[in-house]
Amino acid sequence: MNNQMAVLFSIIIPVFKVEKYVGRCIESVINQSCKDWEMILVDDGSPDRSGAICEEYAKGDSRLTVYHFENGGQARARNRALDCPLNGEYIIFVDSDDYWENSDGLQMIADRINDRHEDVVLYEGHTLDYVTNKKIKHRGEYDLELITNGNKIETLNYLIKTNNFPGSAWIFTAKRELIEEHCIRFPVDVSAEDFYWQSSLLYYAKTIGAVNNKLYIYVINRDGSVTSKAHVSGILGIHYAVEQWYKKSDRLLSITQYLAYAYMIALYNYGRLSPSEKQIAAPLLKADKHVLWDAKNLVYRVAYILIIISGFKSISYILNAIKR
Repeated sequence: MNNQMAVLFSIIIPVFKVEKYVGRCIESVINQSCKDWEMILVDDGSPDRSGAICEEYAKGDSRLTVYHFENGGQARARNRALDCPLNGEYIIFVDSDDYWENSDGLQMIADRINDRHEDVVLYEGHTLDYVTNKKIKHRGEYDLELITNGNKIETLNYLIKTNNFPGSAWIFTAKRELIEEHCIRFPVDVSAEDFYWQSSLLYYAKTIGAVNNKLYIYVINRDGSVTSKAHVSGILGIHYAVEQWYKKSDRLLSITQYLAYAYMIALYNYGRLSPSEKQIAAPLLKADKHVLWDAKNLVYRVAYILIIISGFKSISYILNAIKR
């Protein structure tokens, strides 16, 4: 039950068909040395025991609030949580099959916030392959001197050049005031919705900070995971991010480059779609290819020229051949 007391973090966890994993996720937050948080568990109409497991944890801890909704997808579940009464100064998203690796993780983020009060704070994580059980670095080793002392444009350019631009909603925390002021929400009924979320938040943020510790475990290739397969909805999500970005008159080059990177992901995934899905995706890729040229990057401009010459279907085939 929501306790109506101000806390530093509102931790939002959408829950769907994760009865084997959600307990580990919840406990990784409960076991944090920092206790200045509330947890919002959003049962997205899960047909298994996930919702009941959340309720069991909430009975023993007043910081946990559980909401039950009809299934609407992860983006809608996140938005529903943002529309609920929240008491946190900052918002953190956690995927319910992931977990916090470091029990001092939230405290490290809190220390940075209490020292600098930045709008957005990045942190590091590991990617864990569920099939092979191999763990690799997922962004990080930030140049904290540059991020702390540089301006926002310098920071964004640095993140792009070092491949540290946040690619998921879970790898940073953001001020709730910033989210509410600009009415930022996830696009629904698509996947890859994080691209719009990231580009919007970093566009509006005035200050960006970072913590140089691997705090979070991102699990991939789990059975039933929505991220384990290519879907046309991911290309729809990237198209939405690009489309909304070009409605802004004062576009930042670094974010345009980030969306060009997202376009290349869409181009790669196109080659893995079914014939019917390719019919849906093709006009979107054609409409958005200009982002490659506008990124003012040699690799992206070469890709743009190759698309003009031979078509994006050929480039997608080449990308998939290289990946294999």
